[in-house]
Order: sequence, then C-alpha cells, then structure tokens
Amino acid sequence: NVAATNITGNSATITWNTNESADSQVEYGFTTSYGQSTPLNTLQVTAHSIVVSGLTSETVYHFRVKSKDAAGNAAVSADYNFRTADITPPVITNIVATSITGVSATITWNTNEVSDSQVDYGLTAAYGTTTTLNASPVTSHSESISGLVNNTLYHYRVRSKDPSGNVTVSTDKTFTTLDTVAPVISNVTITAVGTTTATIEWDTDKSADRQVQFGHLTDYVAPGSPTTLPTSLGTHHVVTLVGLDPGSLYHFRVRSADASSNTALSADYTLTTRSITF
Repeated sequence: NVAATNITGNSATITWNTNESADSQVEYGFTTSYGQSTPLNTLQVTAHSIVVSGLTSETVYHFRVKSKDAAGNAAVSADYNFRTADITPPVITNIVATSITGVSATITWNTNEVSDSQVDYGLTAAYGTTTTLNASPVTSHSESISGLVNNTLYHYRVRSKDPSGNVTVSTDKTFTTLDTVAPVISNVTITAVGTTTATIEWDTDKSADRQVQFGHLTDYVAPGSPTTLPTSLGTHHVVTLVGLDPGSLYHFRVRSADASSNTALSADYTLTTRSITF
C-alpha cells in the first residue's frame, strides 16, 4: 500500500504499511538515484506516514520507502513516482484594446501557458461587467466587448486561469470608444437680411464647425457656394452670406461637423434678399 497523497506544489505525504512494527523513512529525488532522504522516524508502527517538503512545483519525483523492525531487519520498497501540483499562475503580457468602435472593442493579450480568457470592464476601476468565460486553453487571447456607449472612457482588466486553477488578474487598463454620433442641429434662424448679405444662426448639441451651403436652387451651386469652414469649434454658430444678388430667392442649408468628422446637415430653408430701391 505505498502511496503518495496530499500532493501540493511543494510537498507530498507518503504512506505505506508493514506487517510488523517498524521505523519509517523515505528516499526521494528527480531520478531513481534519489539523493535526498527524510529524517528517520524511529517510532515503531505498522501504518507509516511521512511528509516530504521543499519540493519544486510541477515536477516528477521518484521515491521509495524504507522500514526496519526492532531486530534491525530492513526492507526497501520498489520505485514509485508522483508529480507535484502546478501552483504558478499564468504570466499575462501584451494587453491591448483593438478594433475600437463607438459601441465595441476587442481586448487581446498573451499568457506564458495555456489558460482561459475573461475580461472585466466598466466606467470605473470597479468594473461591474464581465464577459462570458471562454474556457478554451490558449496562450493568445482575444475577447470582444459590445454594447458600449459612444465616446466614453472604459476601464478594463483581463484574467486567465490555467488548467490547475491558478488565476492571474491584470492591472487596470483603459480605452475610449469612438465618437460616431453626428451633432444635432437646432434653432436655424435667419437673423438679418440685406440686399447682398444675410446672416444665419443655429445651435448644435456639441462642439462642431459651421458652414452654410446656398444657391438659387436646392443643389446649392453657383450663384452661391459653401461658406469657408472656421478653424474653431462651438455650439452656437453665426455665418454671414455675402455677394448675394439683390431681390433674389436663395435656398440654403447649414452644415456642422464635430472633431471626429461626424457631419450633420439641416433641412432646406429659403430667404429672399432685399431689392435695391431708387
């Protein structure tokens, strides 16, 4: 009944029986040459139990047991072996957020041993949401996150567990989803009309540039052209059209694009310049 039990990453308990009372000792090592022995336990028993400690994790050990009765008769068992447990967690490297859109992202990372894949994420370092565990044992990991909010900073961390149950959790990382939503245009107003000029004003719900496309027809081409784009962004926009024909009907629409080039166009509006009177 020679057996290795209670095996951990750095110890094991060796048990055996003898048909008469005898002492207890275990020889052990990486090969059948052994090289190490436990201290002799001189207690005369028939059920023997010796703890072997100071071992290396995830390693095969050879061992044999020795018992000697009170008369000095010694017995040595055949060779046996056991493997210590894996107690070393995976090493996580190369964590990257890729393929980021306004509502999704893909998180990739590597581990130095095969392990599963999972990502915690949320608006703060408390996370709050976790992807479904991907139990496939791999060293190159890729997990998709969806249902995110446009133009928002997200915190995330990755976790991997090897087949022995050792878990590693990464430090906190962040990424920002893309801004893919165009500005909302409102309050389009003609605030001043002259014989050759007109002033158009409007608002947007976020900072954006400003431009007016205008012409005699709804194709907004000559006589008329888009106004010059400004270098600054804002939420209240004022553009003055110049060089208009007196007493003429003009179609126009306003255009605003945010810093991410998301562009909004208004509906068509009309204005009539004042006639020259003599």
